[in-house]
Amino acid sequence: MKIFSLFTFLFFSQLTFADKPVELKDLGLFNPYVPVEQFNDEMANARVKKLRTHKVMTHVTFAFMLLAGATAVIGRNQIDDDRAMRGGAKSSSDASNLNLHMALGGATLASYYTAAYMSLSAPKPRGVEDTKKVSWHKRLAWIHGPAMIAAPILGFLAYQNYKDGKDPEGLGKLHRPVMWAGVAAYTVSFTLMSMDF
Repeated sequence: MKIFSLFTFLFFSQLTFADKPVELKDLGLFNPYVPVEQFNDEMANARVKKLRTHKVMTHVTFAFMLLAGATAVIGRNQIDDDRAMRGGAKSSSDASNLNLHMALGGATLASYYTAAYMSLSAPKPRGVEDTKKVSWHKRLAWIHGPAMIAAPILGFLAYQNYKDGKDPEGLGKLHRPVMWAGVAAYTVSFTLMSMDF
């Protein structure tokens, strides 16, 4: 798909009869005809920019995670209070207490995947080796990464159960433990990067 978009862009840019032909640097790509030293400098600069953005987005993600967790607890308490006022009866209106939690969960996912993209797409110049804390940071991503894929799906199933006037059942019951495992791994990974060892 990227190649198709690139060719489409190049084709239509040539149709505009521009004075100057499109160059690789105009497309945000590295020029393969520069000396290796300059190429490594360009890669290093791009890496620094992307990893700085990654760092900022991890902080934003952590804040959204905390807010999503807090609104999950508040929403669940509100459901319990509503059910107590109805004499313990469950209702499809229970799901409306979790709307803010779902919105913050979506914001968490968007910032998480943005942070992940910035990290994974940062070019790594030759000779750059990971420190101990970076290698642990990457290992923990194998826990929180799958959790951030599975938890929204499981959360949607739990939400559908609430909309049907039931408590989460089946796979929907796994939303909370999977998310907490992901949050725990993310928190350790997040904290690890601020420590020196």
